[in-house]
Amino acid sequence: IKEGVRLGEPTLHFKGKMRFEEQKPLTSALPVLKKQKVADKQMIYKVLPHGPLFQVLQEINRLDSEIVALGAFKEQSQFSFAYQGFTTVPLAIESAFQAVGLFDIVKDNRMGLPFAIKTLTFYNKSLNASPLIIRGFKKGETEFGSVFDFELITKQGDIVLKATDYTTVKVDFGGNFDEVETFRLNRVKQLFALPKEAKIEVVSIPQIKARLTQDATFLETILHPEELDKYRSFTVEKRKDEWLAGKIAAKQVLLQLFPNLELNTVQIVKSALGEPQISLPEFKTQINLSITHSNGYAIAVVSLIEKIGIDLEIIENRSSALIEEVLGPQEQALLQRQQKKELLNELITKIWTAKEAASKVLGVGLNIDLHDLAIVDIKKDEMKIQVAPEKVPQVTNVPKKALSKDKSVIELTAVVAQNEESVAAVCKYLIS
Repeated sequence: IKEGVRLGEPTLHFKGKMRFEEQKPLTSALPVLKKQKVADKQMIYKVLPHGPLFQVLQEINRLDSEIVALGAFKEQSQFSFAYQGFTTVPLAIESAFQAVGLFDIVKDNRMGLPFAIKTLTFYNKSLNASPLIIRGFKKGETEFGSVFDFELITKQGDIVLKATDYTTVKVDFGGNFDEVETFRLNRVKQLFALPKEAKIEVVSIPQIKARLTQDATFLETILHPEELDKYRSFTVEKRKDEWLAGKIAAKQVLLQLFPNLELNTVQIVKSALGEPQISLPEFKTQINLSITHSNGYAIAVVSLIEKIGIDLEIIENRSSALIEEVLGPQEQALLQRQQKKELLNELITKIWTAKEAASKVLGVGLNIDLHDLAIVDIKKDEMKIQVAPEKVPQVTNVPKKALSKDKSVIELTAVVAQNEESVAAVCKYLIS
């Protein structure tokens, strides 16, 4: 019915039972919001095909074991007749549908449309506060799609509505999945807890390989002539791809510092110990660079102020040989106290990642026994690392303030973070 005129026969789209009762106010612990978002509104609606009226997501803030999004709802009529007294803004539920739909797109390259909801509970709170926080949890899968719980929360933590067993059905709706890789790159960026002055760039190896097939001049615009010769000399495909991705990430992060830089005039070289360094003769200030590769990504970080080492590793089962190679007796004792296998794998990966990042701060790469990099303290996501100066090659320039008071050890600190797939570490000297 539109403007009092019946336009056709009614169609049954869904049915359900409604129960009216007073709901006690319900609050929820507010999710932690990241400064680095996964996607802004413009990025979201390059993927989703919704028109302006249905663009109710402001940003995807986090996407790990849950999705956390911010919605913004304008006062506008979605109907041809006057309305009042809705329990919520009509498109509030739509924002949750879109958010959990993006969860499946980013994680599994598939989209699900609404199919069923077991319960949908409204609480006596208005949605005047904007933006509103949308949080969704994936519970499992069916033959046809996914199952989620979700809730909409005010910025004060009051729950406005809550859905259980929201079920989707997989569809091919014509969304632009090419843009989804940007979401994934931002998810990786979120893992690195960097100082304000540091800059980071993440690149996708599959995206780079696709670019190479589309643009024959791409390499010439990025690589220094000597780097081009090195690239062409590789015979192992995986090593070739990672090497190139690392160079591209390093040069693109330099653009954040020097926007007018011609990338093919810059050369990324290695020190005697394998540390990546930037050859940029006209720039006299030291540029500290760290690079890591993992799971199809290359990440580069630069800082003009202090040395930073980064590492990224996948969480997976580790062989006993690797554990013995990486962990000393004190660290292996930590593992013996951990009973749950999945948490054990996470802890091993955290320790390994922190040590790898520490070796990059020292500038020694593989030229150090990881047993000599001792984890002496773990507090939440921060690890304190010590190494005796005599265990570090003499060419390494260690700040005097990074030495302990008795000068017996070099002290470093690593901040580790994880999602359900990977662990990242950011390490620097612990300056006393």
